[in-house]
Amino acid sequence: MRVLLILPPNVEFLEPFRSSRRKPPALLWGYPLGLGYLAAVLKLKGFQVRIIDACFEGIPFDELVEQVKEYEPDIVGIGCLTHILRSGIELAKRIKLLNKDIKIVMGGPHSTYDYEALLKSGCIDTIVIGEGEKTFPELCSAIERNEPLEGIKGIAFINNGALAKTHYRELVDGLDSLPFPARELLDFPRYIQSYGVLEKSVDVMSSRGCTNRCVFCSSGHLFGKWRTRSPQNIIAEIRQLLKAYPGIKSINFMDDDFTADKARVLSLCSALKSEALDYLNWVCLARVDQLDEENISAMKSAGCVRVHLGIESGSEEILKNINKRISLDQARRAVRLLESHKIEAYSFFMIGHPGETALTIKKTVAFARDLRSSNTGFFITQVFPGTRLSQLQPVESWIDYIYEPEIKNPSLFTHPCVPNFLPDGFDREVLKKICAKITRHFIVLHFFRRWPLFIKKFFTEPRQTISYIFKVFLNK
Repeated sequence: MRVLLILPPNVEFLEPFRSSRRKPPALLWGYPLGLGYLAAVLKLKGFQVRIIDACFEGIPFDELVEQVKEYEPDIVGIGCLTHILRSGIELAKRIKLLNKDIKIVMGGPHSTYDYEALLKSGCIDTIVIGEGEKTFPELCSAIERNEPLEGIKGIAFINNGALAKTHYRELVDGLDSLPFPARELLDFPRYIQSYGVLEKSVDVMSSRGCTNRCVFCSSGHLFGKWRTRSPQNIIAEIRQLLKAYPGIKSINFMDDDFTADKARVLSLCSALKSEALDYLNWVCLARVDQLDEENISAMKSAGCVRVHLGIESGSEEILKNINKRISLDQARRAVRLLESHKIEAYSFFMIGHPGETALTIKKTVAFARDLRSSNTGFFITQVFPGTRLSQLQPVESWIDYIYEPEIKNPSLFTHPCVPNFLPDGFDREVLKKICAKITRHFIVLHFFRRWPLFIKKFFTEPRQTISYIFKVFLNK
């Protein structure tokens, strides 16, 4: 049985964006790990599998449908993310027009929470809810044998004209049991990229889930149970990568909560050193309340060069509103410790939270400035399905949503197909102007504070750096 896994293209190939001179930002550029894991499991089960990453490749729909026609799949699995949701629906419609007998399955973070609306679109046969490594192969086998779907956990589908949803599928508990992503199914050397502090970097996921429940994020809800791979399993994947692609020099750990377990961090760092892999530079995402002298020191000695910190606000009141469960003192201490160990602290903030005011934004800017992180990023709070924000500000239809002003004038700080949360007294245009002004301020500030880092970035990524600065200073 032939299975085709597709990550749809960016919405720039759809009207009304296709006719616009300026295109929406492309938010995905790394190897699609989710599809890679699915493909690896399917291969073990004996299915013929192919992956098409139309988002990374920039494949237009006509060419994409031709590739589907050429492969002649029995099942097409479409990865569903909110900002390319419209592309996923369009692709499903075109495949059904090509051959109505091809079974179309959609999975991913968005479809897990918005499955009812997606099934009503009429072009999707089944939705995989939650993790797919166990569910999707079972579904493929049932389709192959023409068996009923009611006994498969973790799916939703239309049955005799009515919505049917089966029992919840338990999360994969023993992550070591999963095969490594099938990177060989794509032209993987193209995904080995240099950016920021990382040279010839690859993405690796060492844990899943999150221990927290921030109101803007769905990771800690249905996927909430935090689970980790063993250090030995992570090392084995890195060894496999280095053997297949010896030019790799860096690792980007994609975990939502890399530092959730201090003992795990220390054990992994020890393993990287004992296996003589500490020459690899790496970055990760961490919470400020999970960092201390011991694990930061261990991370530095094992090759860590940057830590991303989601601080989100410089107002204690806003931090409570978004259920961040950190303090500003913890943020100060984490940044100070990282910088003292010469690990770059990249602090991220958002504006437009519940309860946001001009005063809380002013506090956030002042706090971020005084924090003196190596780098600082500002974005606008967005509304995704499955989050507390989506309950506070319901979205009528993610499938149909387009913010019209961003068709001709896209923003760096949000995406036209994803709603923004709008606190009282703010609209989207106001938030964009505020975010652009803040970003311009920090670009100048970081240049004067750490101009060598700025110059290094300019020489490693000249085109991207110039393009980014140009767009920021034009986005008024």
